[in-house]
Amino acid sequence: MNIKKRLDQYKSVSSGSKQSQRIIPSSLVSLKEYFSAIFPNEKTSYLFIEKKIRLSSDFQKILIENQLKFQLLSKKQINIKIKIDDCLFFDLETTGLMGGTGTFAFLLGFGFFKENNFYIHQYFLPDYGMEYQLFERLQEQYGRKKYLVSYNGKSFDLPLLNTRFIMNRFPQIFKKMVHIDLLHLSRRLWKDSYQSCNLGTIEEKILNRRREGDIPGAFIPQAYFNFLNNGRIHDIIKIISHNYLDILSLGELFLVLGEIENNFLEINDRKVLLRIARLAYEQNNKTVLLALKIKLKEDDDYVFLLASFYKRIKDWKIAEIQWNKLISSKNYHFVALEELAKYHEHKTKDSIKAIQFTERALNQLNTIKALNNYINLDTSIDSFRRRLNRLNKKIS
Repeated sequence: MNIKKRLDQYKSVSSGSKQSQRIIPSSLVSLKEYFSAIFPNEKTSYLFIEKKIRLSSDFQKILIENQLKFQLLSKKQINIKIKIDDCLFFDLETTGLMGGTGTFAFLLGFGFFKENNFYIHQYFLPDYGMEYQLFERLQEQYGRKKYLVSYNGKSFDLPLLNTRFIMNRFPQIFKKMVHIDLLHLSRRLWKDSYQSCNLGTIEEKILNRRREGDIPGAFIPQAYFNFLNNGRIHDIIKIISHNYLDILSLGELFLVLGEIENNFLEINDRKVLLRIARLAYEQNNKTVLLALKIKLKEDDDYVFLLASFYKRIKDWKIAEIQWNKLISSKNYHFVALEELAKYHEHKTKDSIKAIQFTERALNQLNTIKALNNYINLDTSIDSFRRRLNRLNKKIS
């Protein structure tokens, strides 16, 4: 569209003239027809697309209950149960990936649950200068939601959206919502399971969704510029479809994560269970940590967490039991010997037992060093030697 036609369109939109319908470019009409989109009213030139999705039966029970807790996964950011209906899911497609005031969100996707269905709203801005009309609608449509849910939106999407609201002199309605970034929750669960926790990986591994013919994120800005310059809509169709799947995956992943925290004992993945155990340990959540004993009682990594937890709360007798279990562990053998030496030196005041554990560790370290001189064990050996010397002085 040339500059004259573009200016004519802006004038007709701002004046509310019905003539605006006559100068809509054919490319935008084609997009409208392809997605069964609408112009919300005669004054607006952005496209609005609405989809209603009935999620699979696996999710229906969760939706009926309409409450999820995320205390553990959010690291106590959210201490109350969340009503699913209070959540707004969002994702943006923009003219750049670096952010800043010059970056423009030309496609805004939102999702929300209502009456056990998931609704996806998409707003496509076919040119600059149309944000004001859209932001008025967003205020009315989503202003009452309490939680804003994104995937990596904390570092890019949300700051960008807040900036655009400021530039258009609108209150930042999303800033008052509690922001839940599912990327952080996903990493807390699956960073030991997969090389990457990007949305594509999580979709494939957790949601069993594999995208075909998807447009890479790095190509999206140029595809929009091509649309502005020559009206090409092929890639815009891909972008809108890409955004749709992003929002759908957000809604489904949110339910999956909530279900994991609410029913973690139904999980059989050892790595995920250990991640939950570590989160419980970090947050002093004794209830969750001990509940996992049913699944992980023979796991050395779990026993180590238990020992460390009981040491932290100064329940020395139970901590000693856990350290004794780890003496036979390949990974925690010397750690266990050191902890038992410390325990008997400082807590039971039994220097003889402390010496026994220390000498046992020293003898084994020296043997390993003699068999393989390339292993650097000097720091550990020196530490145990200093402990042994100190203990010998105590009993001399």
